[in-house]
Amino acid sequence: MFSGLRLKSKIFFLVTAVVIIALVANIVIVTSKSIDSAKTNAYNLADETADKYKQEIMAELQGARVTSETLKAVFESLKAHDITDRAVMNDILKQALSQKEYITAFCIAYDPNALDGKDSEFAGLEPVYDETGRYAPYWNKLGGNLAVEPLADIDIADWYYVPKETHAEYITDPYPFTVQGQDVMLASFVFPIISDGEFIGIIASDIVLDKLQEMVTQPNVHSNGAVTAIYTNSGAVVAHPNRDFLGKRLADTVGADEADQAFAAAAAEAIAAGESYSYSGNDYYTVFMPIKFSESTSAWSVAVSIPMDEVLKSANEIRNYTLIVSVVSLIAIAALLYLIAYSISRPILALTNTAKALGEGNLAVEVPFAKNKDEIGVLANTFRLMAEQIKELITRLQNYARELEEKNENLRQLNSELLVAKEEAEASSRAKSEFLSNMSHEMRTPMNAIIGMSAIGMSSEETQRKDYAFRKIDNASRHLLGVINDVLDISKIEAGKLELSTVDFNFYDALAQVDNVIHLKLDEKRQIYETAIDKRIPAIVHGDDQHLRQVLVNLLSNAVKFTDEGGKVGLEATLQTADDAGYTLRFAISDNGIGISNEQRDSLFQAFRQADNSTSRRFGGTGLGLAISKNIIEMMGGKIWLESEPGKGSTFFFTVTLGRQQAPVDADDKSEGAGGAHDVSPGGFSGRRALLAEDNATNCEIVMALLEPMELALDCVTNGDEAVRLFSEQPGRYDIIFMDMQMPVMDGLEATRRIRAIEADGTDAGGSKTHVPIIAMTANVFKNDIERCLEAGMDDHVGKPLDFTRVMGILRKYL
Repeated sequence: MFSGLRLKSKIFFLVTAVVIIALVANIVIVTSKSIDSAKTNAYNLADETADKYKQEIMAELQGARVTSETLKAVFESLKAHDITDRAVMNDILKQALSQKEYITAFCIAYDPNALDGKDSEFAGLEPVYDETGRYAPYWNKLGGNLAVEPLADIDIADWYYVPKETHAEYITDPYPFTVQGQDVMLASFVFPIISDGEFIGIIASDIVLDKLQEMVTQPNVHSNGAVTAIYTNSGAVVAHPNRDFLGKRLADTVGADEADQAFAAAAAEAIAAGESYSYSGNDYYTVFMPIKFSESTSAWSVAVSIPMDEVLKSANEIRNYTLIVSVVSLIAIAALLYLIAYSISRPILALTNTAKALGEGNLAVEVPFAKNKDEIGVLANTFRLMAEQIKELITRLQNYARELEEKNENLRQLNSELLVAKEEAEASSRAKSEFLSNMSHEMRTPMNAIIGMSAIGMSSEETQRKDYAFRKIDNASRHLLGVINDVLDISKIEAGKLELSTVDFNFYDALAQVDNVIHLKLDEKRQIYETAIDKRIPAIVHGDDQHLRQVLVNLLSNAVKFTDEGGKVGLEATLQTADDAGYTLRFAISDNGIGISNEQRDSLFQAFRQADNSTSRRFGGTGLGLAISKNIIEMMGGKIWLESEPGKGSTFFFTVTLGRQQAPVDADDKSEGAGGAHDVSPGGFSGRRALLAEDNATNCEIVMALLEPMELALDCVTNGDEAVRLFSEQPGRYDIIFMDMQMPVMDGLEATRRIRAIEADGTDAGGSKTHVPIIAMTANVFKNDIERCLEAGMDDHVGKPLDFTRVMGILRKYL
């Protein structure tokens, strides 16, 4: 069919056919590879997203499971020790529920008469028991308050008979439930209670699945239209963007055609087996990941579905781009071939030489320009155009090469930054290891002194030697208490829970208390202590005096510690600014001790760090004091910095902002004044009587020994219930009550509330309401503990270990 065509037409059709075949093959290959790459990327993305949700779900639900397992051990232990007091068991459930925010309800259910054989005695006692008296209370807080109700028809419920038959942990499918008037979707973690190898009941924790629902309905972090769902081992929907699917089976959430149902069956089989599963459908690319809570429970599964349109989006874009480029190229090549076919008449030699030069890479060669319009002229001009395009292409390639080099440089910089971050993480790990070693030394050293000196004191018959041992025990105990306080402070700082407690206080009294503490250490090393206090600083200011004293004592103690005997330590306080809002004070703590190098300053204010390892070995310390001080100063609106020279001493500067006095000072209230409590002479409280509620016999002896010189009569009881009984029998007998917070039978908070209720109902002989001061005397010393005491009706708070000055100050204030 080509025999009748001219040469130029044959060349045109032949070359055009070859080009078309090559372009089509290129389109097919590029499209296929793009789709395969897109699916691989989609699987990796879905797998990554599913694993992320798996970790979040495990974190959300594992707490409830661990709590149930812990309560199981508690109730089995109670049964093993024949402790079957139902009220105590109810209190355990109620307290646990109030403390676990992520748990909605606890239920415990025993077989009839399996708890204590006394079901008939509790029959009909609502709301805890039903008409049989069977112990099966359901404690919940869905209505905002703790409430309880009896469970009914429990023997036919799967969450009861399955653990009963298997003696193993059981996780329920999600189910709707109405509690305190609210309709919610719940899941339960159930553990059997076993006694002597026999099943006697179950303990379960319920969680509302709304949190999981919020998790799967939040905007997707990849912004790719992905859909996340959570399924139980049986294939029931726990969480799904479509709330209508909650509680349904996987097969009910997909289409009704054969392919969708086959996918649902295969996925359900993988979920039941606790295996991962992936599926590429017409609409979505889906990955199922198992969530295993324990060896004895069936796994749940989280599924992430990415739209196939999103999966194939990049592949389609590549295919369309390739197709457009190919069509344009084909048109251009066809036009070029057409011109070549009509340009044969140009001088062949000139074109041959020019083509050879171009082929050898000589792009600077001058392509002859044909002025005539014949075939060779067109061919020559086309060669000129091709040469220019090649030059432009090479220029673009060179630009691309430069861009690629810049990106490689960015990658090298990123690798360098990652290496620095790795080194910093390793340095932090080493610092914490060194801190643990220092902490072990700091705690074991005073503990060794306490134990050793206790043995010396008990074995010695000489009074002087006993007194020496007691002084050493006192010093070691105070040092150990300081270490413990530092650890608690840095823990609160890292948790973001360190808070300031601001009050009006006497600035000069606060400095006097700091002097009293630091002089003991100064005297031991016979050091000179110089102070310079700006007289413009007002006496009464508003702020946190306790934390201010803590910073000053810490910095002064460091100055004393790192200064040799006979050295000099100084404290300077200056008023920098004063306005309507308050005062800015600058403090300077100086010494002529060992000093600090520039290299050591970088880690000086970091937790778990000291200037170097030799510092902790030579001088001791936890390495926490400066980090704690820095955080306190910054919370008080100030900053801290250092000037130092090795071998010549150091000066620590810091600023704080204190407010103006907010309330008049009560001249009669001297409980917090420096040394005020020591003004009480022996026998100063003769004729007065106090009541102490304390379950620890040793603590009772300590309080009695403290109060003995004051001739204050003291009655001791071991729990809050006894304290309420004694007070109710003779409301006017006691002038003050000291109350521990944590005691058996009845704690101090409940006892206080009952005493206040008794006072509210009664009057004294003069016809007025009675009010006896109640002081919390407890080891619970955090701010929220003090607030709970005051809310319960207590008047004040004294922390353990007891400070004689503080106890005497309380007695002066209220007696």
